Amino acid sequence: MRTKLGQQPKVACTLRARRLEMRTKVGQQPKVACTLRARLPPKDHRRHKRPNLRRRRSFRRRSQPKAWNSTLRRGPKETIMDHISCSMTIRLKQLIRQELIMQGYRTIVAPADVVCTSPMAPALGSSRELEEADVKEVKDPDGDVEGDGGRDANTAPDDLVNFFILGDGLGLTREAEAKENTLKAFLANNWKDVLEDTNKKSHEVVFQAKGNSTRRHLKGRKYKGKCMATNPIDQCWRCQRNWANNRKRLASCGLGFGRGVTGGKNGPFYIVTDSSDDVLNPKPGTLRFAAIQKQPLWIIFARSMTIKLVQEMIMQGDKTIDARGFNVHIAHGAGITIQFVSNVIIHGLHIHDIVSGNGGLIRDSIDHFGIRTVSDGDGISLFGASNVWIDHVSMRRCNDGLIDAVQGSTAITISNCHFTDHNEVGKELSTVMLFGASDSYSSDQIMQITVAFNHFGKRLTQRMPRCRWGFIHVVNNDYTHWQMYAIGGSHNPTIISQGNRFIAPSDQKAKEVTHRNNAQESEWKNWTWRSEGDVMMNGAFFVESGDAGATKNLAAKNNDMIQAAPGTQVTWMTRFAGALNCKVGKQC
Repeated sequence: MRTKLGQQPKVACTLRARRLEMRTKVGQQPKVACTLRARLPPKDHRRHKRPNLRRRRSFRRRSQPKAWNSTLRRGPKETIMDHISCSMTIRLKQLIRQELIMQGYRTIVAPADVVCTSPMAPALGSSRELEEADVKEVKDPDGDVEGDGGRDANTAPDDLVNFFILGDGLGLTREAEAKENTLKAFLANNWKDVLEDTNKKSHEVVFQAKGNSTRRHLKGRKYKGKCMATNPIDQCWRCQRNWANNRKRLASCGLGFGRGVTGGKNGPFYIVTDSSDDVLNPKPGTLRFAAIQKQPLWIIFARSMTIKLVQEMIMQGDKTIDARGFNVHIAHGAGITIQFVSNVIIHGLHIHDIVSGNGGLIRDSIDHFGIRTVSDGDGISLFGASNVWIDHVSMRRCNDGLIDAVQGSTAITISNCHFTDHNEVGKELSTVMLFGASDSYSSDQIMQITVAFNHFGKRLTQRMPRCRWGFIHVVNNDYTHWQMYAIGGSHNPTIISQGNRFIAPSDQKAKEVTHRNNAQESEWKNWTWRSEGDVMMNGAFFVESGDAGATKNLAAKNNDMIQAAPGTQVTWMTRFAGALNCKVGKQC
């Protein structure tokens, strides 16, 4: 149709609601669907025939849902959108519609109760305001400042990060629930208690291990000695022959800000037997089928396998992914997304060679799926998540970050992981860990993350982690390689570094462990960045700032509080970082 110069072509829609004659359970409302057809310009209209509504009506009447996934079987080249988002920009809707029609889809079906005349629509602002807000949120304020490796400040609107697409009625509900959960997790974690608890248990393990000479000079060769638990988390469950019969003991072993995570402890076991992946209709036995279930599940594996995720796998809460006993790889596809949910444990996976997903229709629960844009290519992405524990995971070569925690994520522990090979993957510089993605999102002040007993190994550049706002406790990690810096941040994050080992590179310009992003000394001198008990090697140095007594003040609550293990013991404590080679019936 004709449009004035500079205007976007209009897409007119007619909305007709028809009640479906399908069986419903007692107490449920019958589902109502409506058909949404786009009136396209004459050229496109001639190319694509108008759907036969009469034929579709008869088809729908005889299609009775027999299982949660049977509603997807609507015949060839037909698509169901559970929720057409009233908060989607008009431009994005047009792109989605055009893409679906070009792929041959004839009809788009949506529930009648989420049409854009809903009461919530006015509160969402105009489509132009929403589009500008979305673009503003995903830009990296660092731009492409030398030495920071951030996103280009001129990122186009088409590069909207996928998280904002879950903006429909269900998405808004999940976001509100997630914010409530993150606030509860923040209030439940007294950071002094967490540090004291972690420090005390670390010291106990080191005291028991005095005289042990195990070092990382054994790297590259399998350890064939007797089982050793070298840090307090491992000591809680490892070196027991019957570990496979008592897997859920792991849920009681967390430390740090994620110490209360139980994952799927209160649910049954689910065994992954199939390495295939279907984003809309996942088969029983696949990992995605388990991840989208709403009830608690403890997910284990029947054999070693490599799972190539076609699109990002969006998890529900109350889940444990436990790969002990086999070599399980998430590789050569998309990564794992933990968005607006709580209580998740990820243990024992190899995650590597992760690429960006193309987006599209993705199922995120047994009763909902929707449109997602292109995913970033993070290995594990936390968005508005709380109570998450990532333990004994080996990660390398992801298109964007290895682990991202943004948008108010809190109560997180990342422990016993091994990170390598992440400096030139798809871009000049990449992020190992990103905690807080926006300088304007001050709600990240509730972010509390523990990074403990990890090994940051070869071919890493920077951002281990890179922090905004929030409180980050970096304790007993081994930093053996970096090319620019190890720990960076902006917008007044609190960083407490205790008992780590930092080995600087040979480059004289990269000896400093810390890096303040886009801030003058007059500003960052008030940020609390403290180092205590760290071992600096090969000229490494940590530039401290803020309250000089920040860590000493912890002793005010308990005079006999035991400090973190000294940095000289870190090589031993992180000896078994990464995915373990556990065998059922043998000590792990």
